[in-house]
This record gives sequence, C-alpha cells and structure tokens, in this order.
Amino acid sequence: MYIAVQRIISCQKLLERHIDEFEPCKVVVSKDLPIDIVLDTKIYCHKENEYIVVGDKKTFIQQICMAKLNTYVEKNTLYKEAVLLIEKELDNIVRELPYDYIRDNEQKIVFRKCNQDSQFMTLNEIAVIVEKNNKILQGLKFDDKPSWGADSKYTRAGYSVEKGIYAADRLKILFKMSDECGRKLSNDFEDYCWFIENKRSNGKVYYANRRRRRDLVALKYYETHNGEKKFVEDYGNDR
Repeated sequence: MYIAVQRIISCQKLLERHIDEFEPCKVVVSKDLPIDIVLDTKIYCHKENEYIVVGDKKTFIQQICMAKLNTYVEKNTLYKEAVLLIEKELDNIVRELPYDYIRDNEQKIVFRKCNQDSQFMTLNEIAVIVEKNNKILQGLKFDDKPSWGADSKYTRAGYSVEKGIYAADRLKILFKMSDECGRKLSNDFEDYCWFIENKRSNGKVYYANRRRRRDLVALKYYETHNGEKKFVEDYGNDR
C-alpha cells in the first residue's frame, strides 16, 4: 500500500503504547517537492482512523529519512543538493503532536488516504515531476538514459529531426537551449545522439540520425564561436 500525504504526525509515545492499533505502510511524500520520494520504514497507518504516524520527529528525519536518501547519493542516483532540499521540506511535512492531544482528539485528526497504487514506486523509488524540477533534474542520474528517446528534454523543447522540418527550425531550438545553460549543451547533445543511434535506432532512421549529427556540428560551432551560426540547411527534404 502506497499513500500520498501532505502531513505526517510525529508521536513516539503513541506508538509505544498503542502500536497494535497501527499497521506498517509506505508513504509517498510529494507535496510541493521537486521529486516524489517513497519512505517505507517506521511509518504506520492507524487501522481505524487512517492517519499516518511516525515516532520521534528528529529521529525519523535524521536517522530514517536522511539515511535512506543518502543511499541514493552513494549510488549516484540523487545529488546532495536535492537531499538537502528534501530534508528542509520534510521538516514542514512532519507535524509533532503531544500524546495527550492525540488521545483526546483522535476522531478529529483523520487523514484521508489517496493515490494508493502498488505500482507507484519506480526508478529506484523516485519519479521525476518534470514540470517542477528543471534545476533538480540536472542533478538526477539514471543508468542508460532511460528518458532519452520518445521523451527527452530535447523533444519536450520541441526539437525533432522528422522529415520536413528545416534545419533552421531545429537549430533555433538547440541554440536557445544552449544559451540557457551557458552554451555548454553540445557534449550532452552528442551523448544524446549516440544513445539514439545505438539504443533506439534501426535502418529506417538513417537519415534522421544524419540530420541530428549535422545539427550537432552546427551546435558545437555555435558554442565555440561565441554564438556565430554556421550550418548546412537541408530544407527539410533529406530522406
């Protein structure tokens, strides 16, 4: 069971006295975060009232959440800067309540469950929310560039080498992307070209690969010559 929550209750005494009233669950912490993170240890759901509870707040964040996030850093799945941002947000998500307050107001603190999905956890338990994380996305590393191909930062920007699209239109997009990242795009775009050719291509896309490689040459020239544009226009008619 995976439960997306905006708030988590912290109360160590409640678990110590009434742990039999709870069952372990996995929680997707996603409210206003640049990425979804699934926490799957020391988190419990009340069997009847369905609110989420953890133990001591400081222990939960530092020894459980951060330990889990730091394993992603060690695996080069997540950058340290992203972890520090998540740590700050977790401090807002986890609300610490005294045991007496919960005992007297249990019926008033029901937390509605949502987004329950046994298939929710993918890509090492992290799913990128693309619209919110342009900076954080640069800090994520996944093996074999799985998002390259039908969907990538280039295609999302409108770049395409389909027949009929002029080189000038394709390069206008690449040049703009290059400007936005300090004219340091060509190495990444070259990796992208290699990946498409070796992981996604077949004999039918030979000319598409050739158009992409011509764009790479133009992009490198643009970046090494202070924004000067020099390329071969194919008028979109290359087969």
